[in-house]
Amino acid sequence: MPLFNKRITEIELQDINNLISNQTPESKNLEYKGKMEGKEEKSAINKAVCGFANADGGLFIYGLEEDENKNPTTIDGISLKDSAWDDKKRSILSTSENNIEPRVDVEVKEIESGDNEVIILIKVPKSWNAPHCIKKNNGKN
Repeated sequence: MPLFNKRITEIELQDINNLISNQTPESKNLEYKGKMEGKEEKSAINKAVCGFANADGGLFIYGLEEDENKNPTTIDGISLKDSAWDDKKRSILSTSENNIEPRVDVEVKEIESGDNEVIILIKVPKSWNAPHCIKKNNGKN
């Protein structure tokens, strides 16, 4: 079963390692991003959510580096301190809710990758309310 067809709660670190060892390239249902900050992070999340929702849904894996052929290379975990996961999750959900119209309900999960770092999964369903777009600069970007 392709990873993007699994329930987000079933995806584990071994699944991510399998993507690397099998050199599974990005596809219309799967996207990888390494570390990002600020507007770059928000922009990448919004683009992935819109794109997946307007197509067949998909899985955005944040914290996974890719090569020039869009194959995953290494886990580049996102650093979180102590209980920062709740804040990060809230931020990701808020980014999607405030910047995409019509709204897309996404699922977000973290997978510990070691040394207080996580991989963040954002699962986007296929929308039955498409097309979706990113709102123009609304002051919350």
